[in-house]
Amino acid sequence: MDVQALNYQSILSGLSPLPLSTRAEGEGRERKRGQTHVVVSRFVFVFGGCVMLNLSYFVAGQCGVPALCYGMPGVAKTAVMEAFSRKQGRALYTLIGSIREPGDIGGYPALDEEDGLTFMKIVPPKYLLDARKTPTNLFIDEIMACAPAVQAALLRVANEKEVGDESLPDDCDIYAACNPPSITPNGFPFEAPTANRWYHHQWLFPREDWLAGMAAGGNFPVPDVPILPDSWEENMMEMGALVAQFHRRTGRFLMPESDEEGEPKLSTVERSKAWPSPRSWHNATKCLAAGMSLDVDDGVKKELVEGNVGMGASEAFFQFWEALDIPDSEEILQKVIDARADKREDISSLVPELETDQLIVFLGALNGNVGRDNSLDRWNAAQDIYIVTSDREAETSLSQCGPLYRDPILPSGAVLSDTMADSVERVFGRALGEVGYGTTD
Repeated sequence: MDVQALNYQSILSGLSPLPLSTRAEGEGRERKRGQTHVVVSRFVFVFGGCVMLNLSYFVAGQCGVPALCYGMPGVAKTAVMEAFSRKQGRALYTLIGSIREPGDIGGYPALDEEDGLTFMKIVPPKYLLDARKTPTNLFIDEIMACAPAVQAALLRVANEKEVGDESLPDDCDIYAACNPPSITPNGFPFEAPTANRWYHHQWLFPREDWLAGMAAGGNFPVPDVPILPDSWEENMMEMGALVAQFHRRTGRFLMPESDEEGEPKLSTVERSKAWPSPRSWHNATKCLAAGMSLDVDDGVKKELVEGNVGMGASEAFFQFWEALDIPDSEEILQKVIDARADKREDISSLVPELETDQLIVFLGALNGNVGRDNSLDRWNAAQDIYIVTSDREAETSLSQCGPLYRDPILPSGAVLSDTMADSVERVFGRALGEVGYGTTD
């Protein structure tokens, strides 16, 4: 094979099975977020972990997943939402779906004229115009009391942020609340497509705070909900690798079985709650990445997954994750950096030997760690780790290394090692020759 005819780096940059960026809603957008706030209070984000009631609901909403909570009337859902929006410095627009028509949600048609042509356009509701001026949380209350036609109008608002012919800004987060369907007057349970777009959360009443506030003459503690750091998306590589490998191994929980007509085999109750689909697994991955940025405990992580894909799929996923026992990729990266500084040539003893499942998730985490700080010494150490793992399990390692060799992780001055080039030729040489790279000799 003519190695001079082969651009190894361009090949490596395209090998990853996972997308480098998860910003499906807008290329290169910047979400306006505050920094993580550390306080000690009952609604608690204390250093080292989050133990706040209903935390998962606010984590989901902040990472762009529409968040729905179910709770009895009068248990502080709206009050906490108002306090949370004030802390964020954002406007709160409450949309009570039960008293709205579909046009109130998506806009009403009106005639317009341009270049001598008359046509119909959709006039957007005022909440969209306000959200473009001021960062806003859209809070849809009594959503289960919405007629099916109104629920249908809310579909695009919740999932695509499309309002008629216009779009809500990317930094507009969407939350909703409702009473349990059994006590909702004229209630309409979600249809399966609607339910699959939401994170579902069972609201927990902050009883002790209510008691403390009553004892203080009605001065209730202010809920102090942690704000996602801007860097939360850096965890998507690690969590994405984990979720993808779970589905490669199980093959059973990506989506429900279908009947002869292609309808999902879900009970009436299951259709209106969280259930697994490629979309809801992507939402679960985003929620996990956001939760990891706040160092949430295992209970919150499980809520974040179960609220998107349902209990059965969530339990199987966590059984898989807990059995993996993944080593700390940042710790190993630092050891390799130190070894390079000491001019050690053989670093293989620093890189643990891993099973395929472990290796894929470990390398996904390594990519994410280098993405957080892609200084040249960290990048070179990561490439050395890939050299070791490629020598042991070449195809698996090369399938994960793509993000290392393209923007935004690839730093200025980075040089592809001859050993990695040899690995590409060894594993993919004949296949590359057959599609026009070099020869197949």
